[in-house]
Amino acid sequence: WYCWYIDKINLNSNLENIKWGAFDGCHGLENIYIPAGVKNIEDRVFTDCINLKNISVDKNNGYYVDIDGVLYTRDEKALVGFPYDKASTYVVQDGTEQIYNSVFMFNKKITHVTIPNSVKLIGPGCNTFWMADNVTIQCAPGSYAESYAKEYNIPFKNITPVVTVRIPSAPSIGIAMAGDGQATVTFRASYDGGSPITSYTVTSHPGNISAAGVSSPITVNGLQNDVEYTFTVKADNSIGTSAQSLPSNVIVPMAKALNDTQRDINATTSFILNEDIVGVE
Repeated sequence: WYCWYIDKINLNSNLENIKWGAFDGCHGLENIYIPAGVKNIEDRVFTDCINLKNISVDKNNGYYVDIDGVLYTRDEKALVGFPYDKASTYVVQDGTEQIYNSVFMFNKKITHVTIPNSVKLIGPGCNTFWMADNVTIQCAPGSYAESYAKEYNIPFKNITPVVTVRIPSAPSIGIAMAGDGQATVTFRASYDGGSPITSYTVTSHPGNISAAGVSSPITVNGLQNDVEYTFTVKADNSIGTSAQSLPSNVIVPMAKALNDTQRDINATTSFILNEDIVGVE
């Protein structure tokens, strides 16, 4: 905390939590890389890192993602960290629903932040823009961002935010369940990019066997029994295709006869256990 002269930090690949204020005041730090295992980033981690230009996240991280060097949650619904020396103006990505506490705190370089109508929570509290003395919030009339600016006496300018249509965010993988030569995969949709999702595609690994649908779950047929598979899912809209989700859990399809045998074993075991408990004469 306030290690002014540190200019490089290598985070352990096994790291899961980055605690409150971990890099607060590291004036020499210009870039930071978030490993795949990080699950939780607390408040004020990047506060007063006045020369920070870029936050990058391992592509296999299941909780966070970087968008042009700016830190968001994996589903792209929350803005988590903004590098102080990134730019003097910033347009928060449309589809963002929350801007985390302290994101622009103490930032003297930022002059304009454009906040879309999708944002419904800033903070909570006043710390998000605390002592960002030169900032003006740009937002739509009657928006949540306008009411926030008024409440905390932050200069604001009413504009009509331009919604930029883009490819969707990567869906969040759910659970894969095995069948006979097939698997059923669940997932959760993320931001649609401002254009409705037209389809989702689930792909097996190995084999690259795919199946498409318009919602979760999707069943992939043509798998080989007794082979281990994982699955990824991607989304399409009118602009293009999202990145792949993270891999699912491992499943092994098996023949129906074997499934039936396993169910018989489970039923017999259950009967024996119940007989031991209640007694059978």
